[in-house]
Amino acid sequence: MFTSLSEFGLGNFNGLRLCVVRECPEIQEIIAGAELSDAVFPILEHLTINSLPDSGKICKEMIPQGSFAKLRVLTVYTCPNLEFAFASSMVQCLSNLEELIVEDCSAIKKIVDSDGGTLPSLKRLKLHSLPNLVNIMKGAWPPLENISFYDCPMLKKLGIDSNLIRTIKEIKAEKDWWEKLEWQDSSLYSRLQARFTLISDEDF
Repeated sequence: MFTSLSEFGLGNFNGLRLCVVRECPEIQEIIAGAELSDAVFPILEHLTINSLPDSGKICKEMIPQGSFAKLRVLTVYTCPNLEFAFASSMVQCLSNLEELIVEDCSAIKKIVDSDGGTLPSLKRLKLHSLPNLVNIMKGAWPPLENISFYDCPMLKKLGIDSNLIRTIKEIKAEKDWWEKLEWQDSSLYSRLQARFTLISDEDF
């Protein structure tokens, strides 16, 4: 019985560019164990985590610099015990992340569990079926181009800053949810309204 990929020996994964962890009911963390000294998944480009019913977090609190250095796409599906996508220590390693998808994770309250830090290369963000999500991230927003929201009823404020206007091309969401959002800057809502598109079946 394995509770994390660490138990397989993380050095065995150093050459991976694609990793899919799926339907592993015993997995509690992707990376765990003793204090790490070497970077993990240094050339991984695409990580998918799917149907891990007992997983509470993706990584331990501290991971070495150089870990996930080339990760471009992270997708997380159906992890009912996951409370946040990643902690601040992992955010610092994700300088090349371009796409983040989090779907059907009923316990998630935050995407980034951090008071600072950002994802400087993030362009696409998809958050679907997260009934307890209340916060996405704090601090400056990344240069997002496409955002998609669906079934996030507890998310009342986005915390978007005005810099997003320079990069955003499209925001997809349910009309009722979008219109009920609370904004500190009403002019920002008016400017983003031109980028709003009603979400459709094709987005699932």
